[in-house]
Amino acid sequence: MPEITVEFPSGLAGRLRGLKGKELRTLASGDKRAGLTGQALTTVLQACWLETLAGGPYPGGEVKWEDALMGDRFYGLIGVRRASYPEDPFLDFDTQCLNKRCGKTIGARVELEKLEVKALPTASAERFASGQNRLETHLADGRKVVFKLMTGRDHIKQKQIQDAVGPSAQGLLLSLASRIVEVEGLKSNSARDIFAFLDDLEISEHRNLLETFDAADCGIQTDIHVICQWCDHEQVESLPLGKSFLMPKGKASGAGAG
Repeated sequence: MPEITVEFPSGLAGRLRGLKGKELRTLASGDKRAGLTGQALTTVLQACWLETLAGGPYPGGEVKWEDALMGDRFYGLIGVRRASYPEDPFLDFDTQCLNKRCGKTIGARVELEKLEVKALPTASAERFASGQNRLETHLADGRKVVFKLMTGRDHIKQKQIQDAVGPSAQGLLLSLASRIVEVEGLKSNSARDIFAFLDDLEISEHRNLLETFDAADCGIQTDIHVICQWCDHEQVESLPLGKSFLMPKGKASGAGAG
């Protein structure tokens, strides 16, 4: 069984193995296009984790994958794929050219080991390791916003936020709301009230909050530049990290990642 040693963005390090048939059966259930952000990812990471070499910021020196930082979870997902298919370090996938004059299928390729990684800042690691997953920033008007580093449990709770707020809870607003713990002056920090707060906030403040949250966190760059081999149009695409990411697959139609 293939095994690899992985150093994670948070400072966690350990050995991962490739997938076995029972994990493939877990992945095969449900929609293969669904994002591997919830229980399925936790199950795979727990099964494929062999040994902790360095505990990073995790209490007791051991990671519980449902409580792991999202940057580590996604990095672990890529590690499992690398261990499962060591003969193929590339991810090939097809996407559509967004140039309206073209619209053809682009064959994209990315080398997984060369994706850009952002390490967890020391101050965030110390705070997380102490069990105090709470950080602070301020709005332009001086109001304090308390936020957290997102973990696996928080990502699963996004569905609860969407249920409470409605189908419009998507994208940037959902990303912000999932990490905001409290806002100075709000009577309640419920999902509805936090979304109401974000609705009344200027877009420039959204961007400032996102940059602050991301600067305090760790992760891996999953947005890549793709160049159409037909018309040379360049666009940004997110890696397809659904369940099919870990399933055996054939090659895409060509290479176009830059």
